[in-house]
Amino acid sequence: MKSLSKSSQIPLYQQVVEWIRESIYTGDLVEDDRIPSEYQVMLPTY
Repeated sequence: MKSLSKSSQIPLYQQVVEWIRESIYTGDLVEDDRIPSEYQVMLPTY
């Protein structure tokens, strides 16, 4: 998973949206896959 950055000028919610889009485009997320929980997404950030 691409890491998210609290210090980025891009808001976290936009980083998450971009990560989801990129994951779908690259095939990392396919139909019936579960999107990671908020905890799983934010754990590496904090």
